[in-house]
Formats: sequence, structure tokens, C-alpha cells
Amino acid sequence: MYQIEREHVRPRLGGASIRVEQRRNGEIAVRLEGKYLPVRLCDCTPAKPDKPSLHKPAKAPKRDGKSRWMEGFFDRSAPNIEHAIAIANATS
Repeated sequence: MYQIEREHVRPRLGGASIRVEQRRNGEIAVRLEGKYLPVRLCDCTPAKPDKPSLHKPAKAPKRDGKSRWMEGFFDRSAPNIEHAIAIANATS
């Protein structure tokens, strides 16, 4: 992996197409819009997270594969018509 020298980083580099050339002597050259940019070998290694992950692991699915969140939904009585209209016309 190579990286462009810091003083030659420009706003147009993000998402731009560059041409990477390997010379006969093994040297790497990077060209953007007809100009060569100085690069150096990147000694970066992927950072390991020292802190535990903040996201929660996904819940395991139910053993029988069915969710029970609707259980008893149709057993409950519906609100009367006046109450339903009041709910529908309520403003928050």
C-alpha cells in the first residue's frame, strides 16, 4: 500500500481516478490529471479495537421460528367510534 504525501493531498482526490505506474526499475509513480504526485510506502497496519464493541449482538431467533408479538391482539376489544374519531383528529 502506498499513500500520497500529505502536502500534495487535494480536495479533488476523493473519488478521483488515478493512474498508477510501475517503472522498469520498480519505482511506483502516481498520476492525476496529467501531474505526478509523490507517494511513499505506507507502513500502516489495520488498527485493532482496544475497546469492546458498542453495538448489541442480534437476538437469536425463536426456536419454533414464530414471533408472539401479535398474540392476543384480536381478543382485545376495539375502541368505540367516538373514541376512534377523537384519536384520529388529535394533534400532537
